[in-house]
Order: sequence, then C-alpha cells, then structure tokens
Amino acid sequence: MISSGPRRRPRGRRTILALLALATVLLALGCGRRGPPLPPLEGSVPRIADLELRQVGREHRATFSLPRRPDQSEIDYITHAIQLWRRALVVDEEGRVRESPEDIERGGFVDGAELVDEITGEGLFVLLAGPTPEMVAPLPTELPEGGYEYAIVLKTNLRGRGTLSNVERITALAPPPPPIAPRLEMTEGVLLLTWDAPELPMVEPVEEGAEPTPLPVTYAVYRAIDDGPFDPEPVSGAGLPAPPFADSDVAIGRTYRYRVATIADSESGPLSSELTLEVAESFRDVFPPTVPTGLRIIREGDGVAILIWNPNTEPDLAGYGVYRREKGGAWERLDSGIIRAATFRDPSSGGDTVEYAVSAYDGATPPNESERCAPASLASTGP
Repeated sequence: MISSGPRRRPRGRRTILALLALATVLLALGCGRRGPPLPPLEGSVPRIADLELRQVGREHRATFSLPRRPDQSEIDYITHAIQLWRRALVVDEEGRVRESPEDIERGGFVDGAELVDEITGEGLFVLLAGPTPEMVAPLPTELPEGGYEYAIVLKTNLRGRGTLSNVERITALAPPPPPIAPRLEMTEGVLLLTWDAPELPMVEPVEEGAEPTPLPVTYAVYRAIDDGPFDPEPVSGAGLPAPPFADSDVAIGRTYRYRVATIADSESGPLSSELTLEVAESFRDVFPPTVPTGLRIIREGDGVAILIWNPNTEPDLAGYGVYRREKGGAWERLDSGIIRAATFRDPSSGGDTVEYAVSAYDGATPPNESERCAPASLASTGP
C-alpha cells in the first residue's frame, strides 16, 4: 500500500492560527511589563493659556508658563520644539482690524503665520531652568499698521503635531531712545547707578498755541546678580522719574549687573526702549570708619601714659590702631594688632615730648583703616 503522507492543512487556516498565536504572545508580554510611553496624540499636551506680550526696543517678547502634569513634575512630553508664530493683523479700508475666529486651531493659525522663534534640543533644558520662559520676535524695519498677533505651539515628535496657545495681539510701535552712558559708582553700602537722558522726540501740544514738549518718559532698571539671569521685573520698580538709582540691597563679594530702559506711554500700555549695554560692579567694602575723636592722655606714674578716646559707633568696627612719635619725628605703631577697647596703656611714654594718635579699622578683608586723629601729648592733655 502506498502511503499518501501527512495531510496538509489549508494555507489560509495555518496563517490564521499563526496570527492568533502571535497575538496571544504579545498579550502575555503586555500584561507582565509596561513598555516606554508612546508619543502623545494631538490634543493630549496641555496648551499654554497665559501667553503675554510686551515690546522692548524693536523686539516683541513673549512670556508664558509651561504646563505641568497634575503632580507638578517637570514637563516631559514636549520632545521636539516650542515655537513662536506671528502674523500681521489685517486692517480694512476703515482702519478696523479684521477679527480672527475665537475657535481657531493650530493649523489655521500657522498656515497664515511666520515662525519667528523656536527652541529645540538643549535649549529646552535651558528654558526649563530659567525663572520665566521667554521667546523673542525681532521687528522688521517696516512696521505693520495693525500690529501682530502671536501664539505658541508646543510640538511633539509625532508627525509634527502640537497644541496652540492662546492668541494675543500687540501693536508694533517705534520705541523711545534708550538711556545714554550708564555708569556705576560704589559708595558705602550702596551702588549708585546713573545715566544721561536720551534726546526725546517732541510731542505736539493739545492746547492750540502751546509749544511742543519732549515726550514724557520714565526709566526702568533691570538687575542680575553674579552670573544669574536678569530679573524679569525692574529692580527700580515702576516709573523711576529720573536718574540716579541707588541700590542698597547689595552684599559684599557679590557682582551686580545692570541694564536700563526708557519707558513711554502708548495706547497699548508702557512701551520700552532697547536695553542699554550692561554695566557691572563687584561690591566691595573700601570705605574706612570715621576718624576717632576726643583723644586725651593721662599720666600714671613715672613714664606711663594712659590713652582714652571716644568709641566709634560703626556696626562693622573691628578696633583701633595706636601710634607714637617724638615731636617732629616719624610715627611708629605701638599695638601688636588691632585693639578693641577705646583705651591703651603705654608703659614707656618718654615724657612730655611724645605725641600719640589713634586710627580706626573695620572688619573688611583686608581691613580699611581711617586717617589718624589729631596728635595729643601729655603736655597738651595731661594733668
């Protein structure tokens, strides 16, 4: 008898069984261990809802808050880029700005806009490390009549999808000129920042027959400490009417950097000039205490002189130095180190021909020494 061999199953049935087996294996693997998260779908990334705009010089600056997960952990779902988009507002024949639909979506905005700033790669980490995220859009030479509207797109790496922020509008105006030649002066406990006022454009008066007046402006001072970023808000507060600015919130050994802007009023709010180049100063204590006063000499036995003077009142006072000389001779230092009490005993004064003087020291490193007080002698102050 001739064997016909093993019976073959139909190919279609075999394929179905193989697919079912593969699905069973994948299901089992999925139940045991979670794999890496898939990129989010469009709309799953929270949108920025607090985009704000301001003009600094010939730049529009956009500030915003990055969205967080419910547990306030760092944002970790923006894996591609943060983009700032801009489009010019359309003005009709009557000078009215054409309204955009309130429910505009990302594609509808981006299709008619230009990409003016983008942050990718390591720049995302720098942005996350800063206090307030900021993106910058330089203004063109020719400014549009109606201004601009801006929006931010948070993009994932899934086919370039992303979410659109709130859309904000801002006018584009010629800024006032910046302050001229900022400079720093270090005084005791204060850094004094001053500058020259810029030449301001003239404003036509409202009253007929009145003379034009310079554009009214104020100033804003921005500060950074050591290598840190500049504070987003002016350290001078709002509306500094004129220089100088005295910064008393300083500490010895820290470096302070400053930039200044001219601020003018506009229909859309305060309009800032370009910021000046920064000026910097490492704050140091180079100011000695006041000269001691009231030095008097009292004789105590043969050849012994007691020196007494009025104590200094500086909070950083470290002590005093005592000097002696023969009249007309060179001064010599008597104490071996800075003495703290406002008195000193000289056991070998040498008589009425000897003069004394006292200086004061502070606690700086190195210490600052005052001038010596007026000389006094036993003949002039003793009994």
